[in-house]
Amino acid sequence: CKDNRHKRLGTLILIYADANLKDNNPYLLKDAIAKNDIKLIKMLLKHNSTNITINGKPVFFYANTPELVQIFIDNNVNLNALDNNGTNVLEHIFKEDYPSELLTLYLNN
Repeated sequence: CKDNRHKRLGTLILIYADANLKDNNPYLLKDAIAKNDIKLIKMLLKHNSTNITINGKPVFFYANTPELVQIFIDNNVNLNALDNNGTNVLEHIFKEDYPSELLTLYLNN
């Protein structure tokens, strides 16, 4: 836990210093999503591109709670983005067995 706090703190310091995190941003963002770190997600989206991919999949596909999805929506992510296989976020939700609330949230936006 202590190492994770140091990593997060280091990331936040770099963001506040306006460091270029573009190369690492997708992985930092995916890690923040996995840890449900709302503050870090918002900071990364504020200071970096929102339409980024990891291994051909839009990073917002990893958002698996309504709160996380809403953050991406509020940051104007391209909800029509497809992964390298032509899969959209709605198909992804079904494949990953995400909560049904996500489907409603995406359909309303």
